[in-house]
Amino acid sequence: MSLAQNIKKRRLEMGMTQEQLAAILNVSAQAVSKWETSDTYPDGNLLTALSSALNISLDVLFDNNIATMEDVSWRLMEMIKHTKASDRIKVVREACWQIQKGLFMREMDEPKASYSPLEINKLHYRSYYNANEGFTYVSNEESPFFMVFADEDGSFAEAIGDGEKMRLFFELLGDKDTMKAMMYLHRMDQRYVFEADVLAQACEISADKIQTVMDNLVKLYAVYKWEVVIDGVKCNVYQSLASYTFIALMLVAQNLDYNGVFNNRSNGRSMPYLK
Repeated sequence: MSLAQNIKKRRLEMGMTQEQLAAILNVSAQAVSKWETSDTYPDGNLLTALSSALNISLDVLFDNNIATMEDVSWRLMEMIKHTKASDRIKVVREACWQIQKGLFMREMDEPKASYSPLEINKLHYRSYYNANEGFTYVSNEESPFFMVFADEDGSFAEAIGDGEKMRLFFELLGDKDTMKAMMYLHRMDQRYVFEADVLAQACEISADKIQTVMDNLVKLYAVYKWEVVIDGVKCNVYQSLASYTFIALMLVAQNLDYNGVFNNRSNGRSMPYLK
């Protein structure tokens, strides 16, 4: 679209008359009318103000589809920096969804993707993009998240190794009482300090089992243990190290057996995941 078409289209989208736009820019309505018919063009010193008045970037206004990583990175950081803290995660997730959409635009002559504010919140199903270079996974419904895994020259295999470390990790979590304790600790305030018998009572863990559970929690780096002396008596005190990584693991695990509907999916990977 031409500059003239973009000005008119954006003005109408904002429900603004030519007179209102002219008043903001301190020009005549006739000048705005001529811009929208390509009879004349806005002066260079008005472009920034015009962009601000229409709440649209100059790149979009001039239909410039060329963007470098440097440009995009700077704009994303500036946008997030000027977003109030309570809305930043929502903005980041929305940006991630636009990235996911971009992965599905295979040809340059495809129609320009439309933007809908918080479009991701209107989608109820998952989406994934799978290629030899890595994969993405977007989950909505009860556990919305966005993941990107880049497979750079067999990096998956290097990171996972023979799987023994993960096997031991899951073996510990496979203990019912240990999992029950993990769930309890992640419901408590950060840096929660407690004694083993308090956890045993809260999670209904038997006296003969609680020490095994505490040892498992230490191995899982879920608690920090130290010895203190109270009234001359030595005792063990634990501090919870509740982590977002455990929550991430639980959310991903819930998607392992999903075989339902997808908003978008692309499986172009031809290589094994582990080289």
